[in-house]
Amino acid sequence: MNLLSIEELLDEKTLLYNVVDESGNIILKAGEILTPGKILQLRQIPKLYRIDLESSNKINSEYNFIVSNSESLNSNSAKTETIFNEKSYLMTRIPKTVFSIDKLDTKNFKGVINKTSKIDSLTQNRIKLFYTKIIDAVKKNNYADVVPMYNEIRDKILYDIKTLLNNVNHFSQLKLLGEYSLCHSLNVAILAAALSYKLGLSQDIVSDVTLGALYHDIGKIYLPQNVLEPEGILSENVKLYKTHPEIGYRVLKEKLNVEENIAKIVLNHHECVNGTGFPNGLSMQNIDTPTAIISVCNYFDNLTFNKTEYKIKNTREALKIMLKTGSLYFKAEILYGFINMFSYNDTMPFEEMIL
Repeated sequence: MNLLSIEELLDEKTLLYNVVDESGNIILKAGEILTPGKILQLRQIPKLYRIDLESSNKINSEYNFIVSNSESLNSNSAKTETIFNEKSYLMTRIPKTVFSIDKLDTKNFKGVINKTSKIDSLTQNRIKLFYTKIIDAVKKNNYADVVPMYNEIRDKILYDIKTLLNNVNHFSQLKLLGEYSLCHSLNVAILAAALSYKLGLSQDIVSDVTLGALYHDIGKIYLPQNVLEPEGILSENVKLYKTHPEIGYRVLKEKLNVEENIAKIVLNHHECVNGTGFPNGLSMQNIDTPTAIISVCNYFDNLTFNKTEYKIKNTREALKIMLKTGSLYFKAEILYGFINMFSYNDTMPFEEMIL
């Protein structure tokens, strides 16, 4: 085994070797496409090693390859042993993105469908069902399962959003409907991914923003339910409610070993540019772009779920409130980038979207 650095992997597109940990466990197999999500997964492993393969019979059967060479290959020939020599052969994996989310059986899952969404109804229920499994794993302290599950749902969102984004005209076409605790973080992640793409950010940053959005309210899982109700937030429990960013930060750092830049998003997602946010009262220059994106998307989804002091009926009303008050709380370029992302004239009442 040869020691492998993340910097070496950044130059790779298709792996020509297996990547393993110190114990020899295979993390990624030869032939896999290196996505930003997989790079992020690898960054969380202290030491990585590469194992070069000597012959094509060690390729996992789940991968299909196109092998381009001027000479035809004979499977019995010694030439097949050079299949992983990138100087001799051009190899690309046939695109085939299948997530375990896509295999979930939802027939016993009673989810509410947004009939106007560009995300198909089966996928809406599958990602909500998968998210329930993540929350259950967190509550049971099954932390070894939590990070890979969050990474998978991030990759699923990124793959789907990038595919359908050009066909989306209204914010409501990306919204998940149903139970707030089930849909909110997913909605924020979907919107944050969309906004990041629209702003032209790099794929690595889009990936970080989406993952940070999925994690942003993880601290709420550890709070009593009564604290999370609207009347609880606006009462004497408000101080306890405001601890959820710090709780989330500690969970990500101490239990999940998540990178600091992601954990900081969770810690700071309620900070405001005018310094009135919590938990640390940061001002504009101390709020980075990923956090600013998630803050805007978080507020918008809270508005559309009527989780604020405003009561609204449709997306247009939510955007009007953001235009009126948003400059006090959010970075202008992020706020207006969000508002201008899709058509402002989105007037369908939320109750009419439900199937």
